[in-house]
Amino acid sequence: MAACALGSGLFIFTFHSRRALIFFPELLMSTANCQLNCWPTDNMSIRSVLEDNKIRLFIFFAVILALSLTIYRNCLLDLVGCVLRRQGSSHGIIIPFISAFFLWQKREKLKRLKPAFALLPGVLLIVIGFIMLYATGGSEEIAVPALSFFIVLAGVIVTLFGSTLFKEVSFPFFFLITMVPLPLSLYHQIAEWMRSISTAGSTWLTLLCGVPLVRDGYYIQLPNINLMISEGCSGIRYLISYVVFGLAYAYYFKKTTKSRLMVIIATIPISILGGVIRLTIIFLAAYYIGPFMAGVREHIILSWFVFAGILVGAILLDRKVSDATSKWMAFSKKIRNYGLIY
Repeated sequence: MAACALGSGLFIFTFHSRRALIFFPELLMSTANCQLNCWPTDNMSIRSVLEDNKIRLFIFFAVILALSLTIYRNCLLDLVGCVLRRQGSSHGIIIPFISAFFLWQKREKLKRLKPAFALLPGVLLIVIGFIMLYATGGSEEIAVPALSFFIVLAGVIVTLFGSTLFKEVSFPFFFLITMVPLPLSLYHQIAEWMRSISTAGSTWLTLLCGVPLVRDGYYIQLPNINLMISEGCSGIRYLISYVVFGLAYAYYFKKTTKSRLMVIIATIPISILGGVIRLTIIFLAAYYIGPFMAGVREHIILSWFVFAGILVGAILLDRKVSDATSKWMAFSKKIRNYGLIY
């Protein structure tokens, strides 16, 4: 998935000339023909052949395919398995599509870039990536090996296409890393922190709504049902999903470093708020409607409604604040031009 997303951006890059190809199958056919027709002759050096963007792209895909089927095979299979099955990693399914969209937005700029080899920085990145891979030994964690794969991938891009192009695709590329699940030890620590805050906040808010309950650690006793706040209910999934979405939102809608950092930082209290509201709604629903509202299906439905509601609300609030700020800045500038503000 990661290689496909980055490959789509590099594919766009090959369209800089009038003889550019339109469809990917045609690219493969032309690339194959180039291998036969562009082999160095007496009047053609190997370097001149490699200057062809189609050859660079062919080499890129060949290298990534070779790495994916050999050295990084188990790592990538584990990564796909985590994205499809592991709790807190399901957001990884849409990450390649978001990265591909960001690359598509840059297609016009990528067309105008001229390729350039950057052997020294590229090879250095590749070496660092392989060192990271073999330094992990037989660890069962996939975070470091997966990061190693992305660093090697970055090195291949820099080597074949140059640092200038890599700067243009850097965010879509690094955004792919958000597919990598957190190490289990770090995941459990953050989940425990989120669980304690969500439990305390939701019990306080439930009592404020007039519902009697007794809390004993993570055990909640309502008049008609006893509940336990598990790690899955801690709100860490909200945190991971909101942070990932916040990164994409900040990159696409915000133009300054300050505003982008503010959006990313804001995802933390938003996640905590989401966890508190979700548990509170479950408590209230279980008390007023019935204990079945704390069941698995109802629990999941309520969680998705809260997640979507807070996400949409946060976006609308941000757009409202941004519009008001822009209008005020425009008004201040107009007044300043008339000499009324110094």
